[in-house]
Amino acid sequence: MEVFLHLPKTEKGKTELAEELAHFHAEHAVEILRKLPCPTEQKLKLLDAVVKDARQQAKGEGT
Repeated sequence: MEVFLHLPKTEKGKTELAEELAHFHAEHAVEILRKLPCPTEQKLKLLDAVVKDARQQAKGEGT
């Protein structure tokens, strides 16, 4: 199977693509969390840990 990607060239297009990808990844992560065989409290703690780690990584990339 061959896949061809036409990536955006403008800054606006790149920003829109990044936002759409972030939205897709977030939805996918939530679906995975929902399917885990553990209590909701445990799922929330895991989600909090993921968000905290993502924020720390984002801060690190900005420097």
